[in-house]
Amino acid sequence: DWPPVTGARGRLLVDGPVTRVQLDQGDLLGSRIRDVRVNVRPGADGRRVAVAGRVDSDLAAVLRFVNGSPLARITRGALREWRGSGPVGLDLDLDLPLARPPTPETARIDVRAELAGNQLSLGGLGITLDGLGGALDYGMDGGLSSERLDASLWGRPAIARIGPSPERKSAMRI
Repeated sequence: DWPPVTGARGRLLVDGPVTRVQLDQGDLLGSRIRDVRVNVRPGADGRRVAVAGRVDSDLAAVLRFVNGSPLARITRGALREWRGSGPVGLDLDLDLPLARPPTPETARIDVRAELAGNQLSLGGLGITLDGLGGALDYGMDGGLSSERLDASLWGRPAIARIGPSPERKSAMRI
């Protein structure tokens, strides 16, 4: 189940089988959402939901959302042990089936996260990135990617680029 939005202010339009929501503001697990458009409509594979908008949040709240929603299935729980803090701005563009888990063939998930001065601990790996900054993108077909992330790792400056591994389709290269 998707976590509920609280403190919502916006408009709701029901037009036959289509439901549209223009959300001016709200709260989603501690994340401030604004200027969000949601459309629930019939599709060839059952009902679908499309979501586009902006979320201003904290990295800890974003990780809670991913791990507490159907997105945890997509990440296969890989982020379950991650911990983070610091501001995050998210731009979302999603189109998902409601009746079954999303796949690259049935869904579109495009998310861009702008990080600035974040801290990220990667679970049992013993890796903590401090001062993490840059843009991080996620798409169903391309996975996780970034042209450039800056951070401090073990007290030293680090620059990372993330993209798909040419050797293994299900792997990424950092």
